[in-house]
Amino acid sequence: MNSPKLILWIIWVSLLSFIVYYRFAYGAEMPEEEPLNIIFVILISCLLLGSLTCRVLVLPRQDNPFAFFVGGLAAAEGAMLLGVLLIPYYQDLVLAMSFACMVTYFPYFIKVPNPVDGAKEF
Repeated sequence: MNSPKLILWIIWVSLLSFIVYYRFAYGAEMPEEEPLNIIFVILISCLLLGSLTCRVLVLPRQDNPFAFFVGGLAAAEGAMLLGVLLIPYYQDLVLAMSFACMVTYFPYFIKVPNPVDGAKEF
């Protein structure tokens, strides 16, 4: 495994663990039921769809995927943080959607350039 791939693994594992941390550190244990605010749902949905679009359409075509990798993960993590802070009654749903979105960034399937010969490594 080359060093850029190792960096992607470290970033992925740390950001994936932080969304679970956000849920238990900032989330309410027994939040009161509240009406669904459609503006927050649209905001969170746009972040998650933007993250998935980045993963499926943009990331496979890049020679150096680092910026789009981190940007897509940050969008999914931001959706989780907004979900915990803005709509706490639905925090578990937002956690599940953000977790599923971040799992698509599994670094094993992302091609990075090999620093020795410049060829793509899987």
